Amino acid sequence: MESKKIVITGINGFVGKHLTRELVNAGHEVIGIGMDNDLSPEIADLVSRYELADLSQKWPELADVDAIIHLAGLAAVGPSFDHPQDYLTINSSIVTNMCEHYLKQDKKPRIVMISSGAIYDPNQPMPIGEDSPLVFSSPYSVSKVLLENQAAYYLSRGIECV
Repeated sequence: MESKKIVITGINGFVGKHLTRELVNAGHEVIGIGMDNDLSPEIADLVSRYELADLSQKWPELADVDAIIHLAGLAAVGPSFDHPQDYLTINSSIVTNMCEHYLKQDKKPRIVMISSGAIYDPNQPMPIGEDSPLVFSSPYSVSKVLLENQAAYYLSRGIECV
């Protein structure tokens, strides 16, 4: 397999750290983006570059990126009830900033956006699939469905979003 340059947003989170190890072990170069001042010591020696960035404000300049795995954003159901607009605004603006940036670039990376099982109605037969009924039970789940719709929109504009 050909080595790729892959960006992980939210790299310091639980999934980001595990994903970093997997990608590096598979021979890929990983660039991390996060809101923490420093990269987690657990993965610091694995990442080729770390960008401290508020992605809800602006997407950083990153050259020759092959793929982005988007994990960043506000990510808890409970607190979303206390700050519903923050979840909608911040999570959506990150996707807008990322995709609008790459619409202007010649090289457009593949973008994998992570959603959540929280968007599906839990009162349905198992197993749950991507075509299962949705439930809008929290501002968090609404923000995740919004991101899925943004992915479909940017796919129609020429960004390979899945």
